[in-house]
Amino acid sequence: MKYTDKYAFTAYLPQAAAITIGRFLELPAAITFTLARLTNLLVYVGIVYLGVKNIPKYKEALVMVALLPISLQQAASNSPDALLISCSLCAIGFIIKAREEKITKKDIVIIAICIGIMTLIKMPYILVIFLLITACKEYSFKEIMKKIGLISLILLPIVILYVMWTKNYALTPIRPEGVVNNTLFDIIKNPAGFLQVCINTIKGGGDFVLNSMIAYLGWLDTLINPVMINCYLGGILIWTIGSNRYNRRITKRELIDKLLGVGIFLGIVLVICMGIHTWSPVGNSILVGIQGRYFVPILAILIIHLWGKAQSKTLDLLGIINISGLLIYSVFTVILRYYVTIY
Repeated sequence: MKYTDKYAFTAYLPQAAAITIGRFLELPAAITFTLARLTNLLVYVGIVYLGVKNIPKYKEALVMVALLPISLQQAASNSPDALLISCSLCAIGFIIKAREEKITKKDIVIIAICIGIMTLIKMPYILVIFLLITACKEYSFKEIMKKIGLISLILLPIVILYVMWTKNYALTPIRPEGVVNNTLFDIIKNPAGFLQVCINTIKGGGDFVLNSMIAYLGWLDTLINPVMINCYLGGILIWTIGSNRYNRRITKRELIDKLLGVGIFLGIVLVICMGIHTWSPVGNSILVGIQGRYFVPILAILIIHLWGKAQSKTLDLLGIINISGLLIYSVFTVILRYYVTIY
């Protein structure tokens, strides 16, 4: 079965450029392959930096997601996930900038390019654009319609490109011969059944989804110690709760922003799960093939809208120690797993 040929060529532009250089210089295949990985990583760093630099606040959320062990693993590989995650973080950064400041034509172009690249890699992430609704000056009908008009203007060429690509290059079914998969019609016809499948997946594989969203490395064969993952999650929770220690009551506008943001995050999660369900054979009681890394590109949306405005140097320091500790432990785990032979 083929999977990578379903992606548009844009998913592999950084790697393709590096391989072209390697072939031109007649470098050995192994060195060329490594050069492609390094180029992918550099592009990832550059795009994430652009997003972090321009987001006026909540920089911690973007950095937190960008430095997840699973994010860095994908960034340092030849996977298109590096471009997907970095473009998502960059788009989110510029959308939050549009909420806090006046949106410019340059910002719109950058958002459109990022959303376009994400869509051509994996379609459900196009929904990140609806976060622009939170950039309304006020939640009046007129302002909301303006943002919907802007969203439509951005989406139209992206959808046309996506349809053209899928029509010409991505119509080969991805399923074993003779296996009948679920369809979107099946989900619409029986939403309760789909919901039960999601619940069964959480019950039976919730730990796997959570671990593979943070630090299930390699070919899903190198799990960081669950104690370290739980400590990391506990530290993030404390950091988030500490940021919500308001000296004043939350405003109505802030509450609406948070509810919309969390709602958009959950909506994208639902669409991703619906997509995975269509890959599952009819009759399966769980979502087949679901991994936590599918939710990494949108994780910053949830963190941003749970984050508060309270500042604490102590909590920031603990947050840095928390992230650094997980990364250092991950590095040692990978070295012991792949580079040290124990007799």
